[in-house]
Amino acid sequence: MGLPSRRILPLVFALNLALNVLFLLHSGIIRLPTLPGSASSQLAAHNVHRGANAQSPWTSELAQQNLEPVSFSMVMYGESSAKEGLLALKTVLMHISRPAEFHIICSPDAIPVIQNKLELFSRPAYSVSFKFYPISEDTIRGRAHRAGVASKHAAGYGGLVKTFLHEVLYDVKRVIYFDTDMLFLVDPYLLWRDFERYWNQSRDFMVAFPTLGDRSTCDVVCTCIMLLDLEQMRKQFFMPSTNFPAGTKTLGNNETWARAEIDPENPEFGDQGLYFAIWKRYGRKMFRDLSVSWDMTHCRFSYGLSLVDGNDSMGETEQISKQIFTREGKVYDRWYQLYPALLHFNCQPSNDIVWEDQLNTNRPRWGPFVTIARQYKWVWLNRGDGTSKVLTETVKDRPFWDEAAFKEGFPRSTTS
Repeated sequence: MGLPSRRILPLVFALNLALNVLFLLHSGIIRLPTLPGSASSQLAAHNVHRGANAQSPWTSELAQQNLEPVSFSMVMYGESSAKEGLLALKTVLMHISRPAEFHIICSPDAIPVIQNKLELFSRPAYSVSFKFYPISEDTIRGRAHRAGVASKHAAGYGGLVKTFLHEVLYDVKRVIYFDTDMLFLVDPYLLWRDFERYWNQSRDFMVAFPTLGDRSTCDVVCTCIMLLDLEQMRKQFFMPSTNFPAGTKTLGNNETWARAEIDPENPEFGDQGLYFAIWKRYGRKMFRDLSVSWDMTHCRFSYGLSLVDGNDSMGETEQISKQIFTREGKVYDRWYQLYPALLHFNCQPSNDIVWEDQLNTNRPRWGPFVTIARQYKWVWLNRGDGTSKVLTETVKDRPFWDEAAFKEGFPRSTTS
């Protein structure tokens, strides 16, 4: 039996009114009053209707405030080195999921080569800053002389400065250092987070680089990619100096070089020989092994990894069976399986710029990755909403820390 029409009409009217009010509230045309300071008023500050100019906390600078920047360091001496290093640098920007800081020690002619590319993008997904430190090779030679070391290696004193990174970047706590002939295939933050893991293993942790275990020789360890706790290197006086107070104990010294049979005036592999000697003496106390996944070196055929070896259904056991030159040992904690995180195109001396060798593009092992890195446009790094910027700065006349902190007449350093 139906309700009388005089009861139905008021119900229909009330329902229609309620639906209209809900529509107006949802569309933002009308808003309910909120008490100041209430949870609803705070929420209303963020829940603005679409089309308003307010920034969302998920897509603006607010989203980056809790993200620690990842700091990198590179060394580039000469235009050719800068052109080679640009590709390595670009792959960092292609993959990084955090704000990034780059500290580039270089010759003056390298700076415009890099800046010309940086001007091609201005809206990165995350803030990016670049600091250039133009330091002459004569200045580096002077610092090496104060340490009692020299180099006849092909990389020259531009290469030897890697043993003094902590003394150039004395207002920086820690960095990922990488060479110019490398390509990142994954987010470098995966490497950056290892700092915390190594600190938990040893509060004396200072350096991590790729090795093949404790019996590695000077040609096996690699200073091409390193995690460097620069603060700890300064605290422990990584390299000696005649400017340090008498009696200062340093990690690098004549006894350290002699134990490793390294000639400090002509160390094998330049800076790598000096790092090797300190690693041999202090080992697990201050050093950690990076997985060779972070050094897929051309010298050892990328330890057997290749794009064309197997298919994408390969299992872990099969992958491990294809790995070579790992000395049948665990190369990274408890995991045997490698993956290509960072490609290293070393042991190719025929070109000043390794990317100009067409073999690296044509080889099926990693050729497609080289092609992608070379052809990926700098302008495609415009991925942000305009709130993040690209900043550049040139730090001129930078003294080494042994002068800035200890030599009479130089301003005292405020860092350790």
